[in-house]
Amino acid sequence: MRSVVLLDGGLGQEIYRRAANVSSPLWSVAVMQEQPGVVTAVHADFIRAGAKTLPLNTYAATPSRLLRHGQLEQLAAIHQNAFELLGQAVKATGACVDIAGCLPPLAGSYQGQPARSFEDLRDEYSVLVKQQAAADVLLIETMTNTLEACAACAAASELGKPYGVAFRLEADGKLMSGETLAEAVAAVSPYSPAAVMLNCCDPELISAAMPELVRLHPCVGGYANAFKSVDALADDYEFIRFSPQPVSNS
Repeated sequence: MRSVVLLDGGLGQEIYRRAANVSSPLWSVAVMQEQPGVVTAVHADFIRAGAKTLPLNTYAATPSRLLRHGQLEQLAAIHQNAFELLGQAVKATGACVDIAGCLPPLAGSYQGQPARSFEDLRDEYSVLVKQQAAADVLLIETMTNTLEACAACAAASELGKPYGVAFRLEADGKLMSGETLAEAVAAVSPYSPAAVMLNCCDPELISAAMPELVRLHPCVGGYANAFKSVDALADDYEFIRFSPQPVSNS
């Protein structure tokens, strides 16, 4: 009998719901900087609700997005802050949980195949992996194409810790790139992720696709997000190339 691991709920959406007067496109990062107590409280409430694996609040803190908004030099500080705020929640609850590093889409959510090379994407993900090396596990999430997913898996594999990869499905049951779920699982399987999951799409889509996913990979999961629209989030996207050379990890 395999054990069931409970993730937290919609971290970013719950932070957004509780925080006041947040206008930055990097709103989850802005709340962490300006209203850190909100982030800690959300983490703590998810722990009290039974979550055993909690991701860092760094979904929006990719080098590409920070560069676009003039905050690239804060990359290390933002990740350190995320560790500290989640650590405060763990201490406050006295719970034994796993901290998950977050490897999201690099330039923005809900996009198709990026106009970048595998090596370029992998190098940027490697920067994130280095920043989150203290995490217990890594969570690659909201993947909409296999190129980015495989690049993230390659970078995550370098750390030598367990990691899972989660794909987002569209209404037709395929990825935004047009790839099928079977194609997506086949693409990442050579990297041996600990789990393959579905996330950030309607609950009905996850329920419909789960029987197929169970046949495709031995360890699976899902966590839905019922957005009314993702247009505003998808608009936060520009083709600005990140180069890892200027980033200091000291």
